[in-house]
Amino acid sequence: MNYKDRTGETVAAADLLPCTVCGTPTAPDSLRYYGARCFPCFQAYTRTPPKTDPRMAGVIADAGEGPLAWARRIVLRVQRQVDPPSRGALATAREALEQHDRHRRQASE
Repeated sequence: MNYKDRTGETVAAADLLPCTVCGTPTAPDSLRYYGARCFPCFQAYTRTPPKTDPRMAGVIADAGEGPLAWARRIVLRVQRQVDPPSRGALATAREALEQHDRHRRQASE
C-alpha cells in the first residue's frame, strides 16, 4: 500500500515512520517538516500555548530591559531555580555581564 506525503508524492508503506506523539505511520518528509509529528499532532501542538513556570514572570520583570536583559534573565533563572538554562547559555550570559562590567569600570577610570 502507498501513501501520499505532505507534498503529494507517493511514499511506500515500508518507508513510513511513526509520529513521536501518536504513533501514526507518517512519511519521513512530513516528520522532518512538522518536527517529528504527523500533521494533526503538529496542528494540536501549535494551538496549545506552552506551559511556563509562573515564577518566570518575576524573573522577566526583575531582569529589566536593555541590551543585557537576556543575560540577566538567564542568571536569575539559575539563582531562583526556574527552568534552568544550558551550561553554555549560562556561561555566555555570565561572560557578557562580566565584559559589560569591565567596560563600565574602564570607562569610569
